[in-house]
Amino acid sequence: LKAAKASCPDTRLQVTLGYPVLALEKIRALAPYVDVFCPNECYFGSAEHMKFFQEFKAQGKAFWVYACGTATRVSLYKYYRFQAWRAWYHGAQVAGLFRYLSGPGGHYGREAWKCEAGGAVAYNSLGAPVSSIRYEALREGFDDIKYLAKLRDVLDAAKTKADKDRPDAQLLQAAESFLQRVAEEVVVKLPHQEGRAEAARQQAARLILELQGAMAGGGR
Repeated sequence: LKAAKASCPDTRLQVTLGYPVLALEKIRALAPYVDVFCPNECYFGSAEHMKFFQEFKAQGKAFWVYACGTATRVSLYKYYRFQAWRAWYHGAQVAGLFRYLSGPGGHYGREAWKCEAGGAVAYNSLGAPVSSIRYEALREGFDDIKYLAKLRDVLDAAKTKADKDRPDAQLLQAAESFLQRVAEEVVVKLPHQEGRAEAARQQAARLILELQGAMAGGGR
């Protein structure tokens, strides 16, 4: 990494950290030459590692997350729908999976829409990707995050309004409190409650409509 950075200083170098968890002092030694760290979900349980990654991101560098389960029996909710939620909770710019689509005749063998995809989330059908239930669960999670991002943007806009057009303080506080706690509730406190992500999306939608309505109606 040091040699690569010295010879091509404009090259963006990414390091993906998988199993087993690498000692923090070794990661620190790599950091001066790395532009992107992408740790596997096995790092999420280490407070000292996650603190370092946040410090790394604060330097203007990139922090991504990924997961590499390959079995189709893993939970559609806790594995696939959770990917976007984990990225949002940890402040990551990118959420990655092991594989999107397997190619025919590749290292993992010939695969098509008639064959189990072995960790991929789409099937190959004569060169065109075919969605899977796993992919749709993944997409649902990213849709959840779109609602959170929309609520954040609407809340920021509401705070800039003049007093007469601003929603009342109770509604603003409710929206802010929701955004501050919801990711931790879904990802950390209630990960086995499979309806929590959907309930969070519905609550975000209600708050968006209430804030928009209040601004359109002159603050009430």
